[in-house]
Amino acid sequence: MLNFLVSFCCWDLRYRVDLDKWRILELADRRCRST
Repeated sequence: MLNFLVSFCCWDLRYRVDLDKWRILELADRRCRST
């Protein structure tokens, strides 16, 4: 059970990092299009 929680937390962190990456890419994309 503990192992499951640890892996879930790791997955959650990875998921958030991926979301931040996509957000950054999206912002960069908008900036490139606006110029």
